[in-house]
Amino acid sequence: MSRQYFLAALSGAMVLLAFPPFGLSWMAWLGVIPLLYTLRNSPSLRQSIGLGFSFGIILMGGFHSWILTLSQFSSIWAVGALWVIYSLYLALFYALFGAIAHYLKKHRGSRYNLGIASAFVITEVLRQSGPIGSPGGILGYSQIAGILAPMSSWTGITGVSFIVVLLASCLLQMQKKRVTKDIKQTNHWPYLGLSIVFVFLFLSMTRQTPKETGFFIASSIQGNHSQHNKITRTNTTNIQNYYLRQTQTAIEASANIIVWPETITPVLNTHNRHFMMQLQRTLKPDTVVFWGTPTWEHPSFHNSIVMTTQESPSSEIYHKSHLVPFGEYWPLKQWFRKLGLSNIIPGAEYSPGPPPGDIFSNHFSGSICLESVYGHHFRQQVQNGSQGFVISGNHGWYGNSSASAKQLDMIRFRAIEYGRSIVFATNSGSSALILPNGHLAAVADAHQKAVITARLPKQTHLTIYARYGEWFSLLCLILLVGSLMPIDKLRRYEKGQKN
Repeated sequence: MSRQYFLAALSGAMVLLAFPPFGLSWMAWLGVIPLLYTLRNSPSLRQSIGLGFSFGIILMGGFHSWILTLSQFSSIWAVGALWVIYSLYLALFYALFGAIAHYLKKHRGSRYNLGIASAFVITEVLRQSGPIGSPGGILGYSQIAGILAPMSSWTGITGVSFIVVLLASCLLQMQKKRVTKDIKQTNHWPYLGLSIVFVFLFLSMTRQTPKETGFFIASSIQGNHSQHNKITRTNTTNIQNYYLRQTQTAIEASANIIVWPETITPVLNTHNRHFMMQLQRTLKPDTVVFWGTPTWEHPSFHNSIVMTTQESPSSEIYHKSHLVPFGEYWPLKQWFRKLGLSNIIPGAEYSPGPPPGDIFSNHFSGSICLESVYGHHFRQQVQNGSQGFVISGNHGWYGNSSASAKQLDMIRFRAIEYGRSIVFATNSGSSALILPNGHLAAVADAHQKAVITARLPKQTHLTIYARYGEWFSLLCLILLVGSLMPIDKLRRYEKGQKN
């Protein structure tokens, strides 16, 4: 039994290698095989749950280890407890996957392969749902540099995860001994599953990029101001002046869309009339600056992106809607107070903005930091006419961890899913200018001050994913339910009734 748990934990470690800082995307294809092998041979429901949990705790604990870098802002014990509890919570969803796999293993061939891949997708969908859910570590995100990435314009990220697990399951079943055993017991071969894999690979490789409907020159400004520097009020003016100077540099490079990071300073910058007048004077008539700042709209504080032009300083504002628990808001506040605990990350608590849907008047749409890693975030905005995305982030919390690189890979999938260019600015890197196919037009080195500029296309077409959203997740749910249904018993019952 210990060998089975070791293989499940090894599987989680192998999949972890597919993500930054290692970035061995091919490891995702191999990494899930030990988990599927142990679940296929698990003798009991209890062991299947334990195997799934063992896989999940290694993958989730490793992927979210960046949480430990927050100890520079809080107690190591509080941050360590948060990391452990959160990892255990997320691992429970893989325990659920283990339970589902237990009931699927009595089937053979394509029914099992499609069922197990669908179960994995549903597990990932459930894991990222709710106020404290996380899409971090979703299998498909490891494939940004692989041949499957373009498929996300059809299915979203769930389709990429599905194909990785489906192919691994088919290959596992096609081992010589197992194939021989299956042939004797059933006529179901894994050919249907493999056919689906090749169909989606073909769709990925033959995807045509629509003609651009225009272009813009974009600049992303990376300040690399440390968190301790930002929260020191005496540094506010110097930081504001830095972004004003770099904005002038971007304008000299012909940029007409300029993006600053999230919360350039933790004060109400829009209330500083002198700063706002300086910003307006810096701009040209055709230049737009999107920048992050806290804002106040009675009775709430918001984490916001402000759009500033030469004519209007702050008439258009996007408020972050998907807040980060324990950082931007405090879930279960009364319970934590009884335990003598407070916010893990210091600072004001924000209120969420309305669900994302409205776009800026220049046909761009906004997102702030971690909410951009949710695939559905931009859908309504794109349907309302968004032609490009601006994302402001603050990776100063991450220290030297790989969390910044992980988020950049996830954001690149948003470009592919919706066929839109992205201007991504973060305080400490890696800021990037992303083409609609997910490729990087320019990227800034982490922990460096930088201004990057590139020509990016505008797009107006709607991808399949933009039109129909999470249709593939719904299909996976249908496939899973169909795989779990006792069809064989039903057929025997109907045959007995006829006789």
